[in-house]
Amino acid sequence: MVTSGPGTTERLRGLTDPGVLTSLFVCLLLGAYLLLSSTTAPIGGLWLYDAKRLMQFGLLAVLFLAALMDRNLRSEIAKTLGAVPRWVKILLLAVLAWGTLSSIVNAGSFYHGMNSLSEVALFTTLVLAVFVVAACRRIAGSRFDYLALAVISLTGLAVGIQELLGVLAAKSMGQEFTYRSSLLYFGHPRFYNQLQSWMVPVLTAIPLLFSRNLLVYSICLVVLGLQWYIIVMTGARGSFLSIIVALGLVAALIPGLRKPILIWQSAGLILGALIYTLVLVSFEYPAVQDEPGSELRPPEKMQNDGRGFYGNENDKTSSFFAQSLGRPMASGSGRLWMWRIAGQNLAAEPLLGIGPMNYACTSPEPISHPHNFLLQLAAEWGLAVSAAILMLALY
Repeated sequence: MVTSGPGTTERLRGLTDPGVLTSLFVCLLLGAYLLLSSTTAPIGGLWLYDAKRLMQFGLLAVLFLAALMDRNLRSEIAKTLGAVPRWVKILLLAVLAWGTLSSIVNAGSFYHGMNSLSEVALFTTLVLAVFVVAACRRIAGSRFDYLALAVISLTGLAVGIQELLGVLAAKSMGQEFTYRSSLLYFGHPRFYNQLQSWMVPVLTAIPLLFSRNLLVYSICLVVLGLQWYIIVMTGARGSFLSIIVALGLVAALIPGLRKPILIWQSAGLILGALIYTLVLVSFEYPAVQDEPGSELRPPEKMQNDGRGFYGNENDKTSSFFAQSLGRPMASGSGRLWMWRIAGQNLAAEPLLGIGPMNYACTSPEPISHPHNFLLQLAAEWGLAVSAAILMLALY
């Protein structure tokens, strides 16, 4: 016999509430974008970066329309906005106004001007989306957490398997590995590494939220292992350090989570290192020829291009190692060069900057961004905007 208590009745009643359903739809919509944009190229014929920006505008438009359709959700959004201090609202409006002015003043062409304004518009909608998502979480409660974590886990699993199979396929076809050819559905592998910086710590919540059984434990371990494998495979030093710092802060601020964090992240790191080792061994070339007279194609020699791109420097090491852990970990990987350019731009235009999206659209230098968020804001939007964002982040 199956019995149902008050908790079951309350959960069932909640799922019939339009506000709860709309909130869960918003969560599912965001999750679907995360999954599809990470594993496919949904808009063919467009540059990946432009395609994702178009999808983001469409996604946010649907998100706002869905949120405005429900009265309870509208009320919750208003309450969330009302809880924000007045000076924060004024500062955000000032940032948006400043960015708009910078876009207009620095528009060297219609194309650049439209891209600059689209950057400001996207920043605006993302800020508003934060309040919408927060309101949805308040209404849907733990259901929102379950759905969000499930989609994040599915995305991590899909990307991890996809990358592992891709590397092995390249090996089987005799192609040399370069980390820049991995994670093809991102403009650059580092963009996914940035996503991992918050995804990996969050994945620890899988066994904490869901039922504790072998299946849940296995999913958590596999997803974490694949994510740590990608971090090692791409030699993502910044992501590694940021994740360690984030986990340390969580352990310090929430003592009850120290043990599960240590256990699961350590297990994931060990599994990721094991996967990496197995792939590395498969990439190593044999020392002797298998058949008399046969020739083995040695790995292609790729030297440092001056901006941090490293490949093989001898025939004894596979490019898989040279492009991952074999990369000089103490080097700036071209960042110092980018920071110097951004610093020069900031010194030349400290007030309004050189205009949002300048590096990606019209800059004569071959960089899309200087790998430093605050420095990019200062150089493109102006020093005041960078200081304002830093103030908001510290708040």
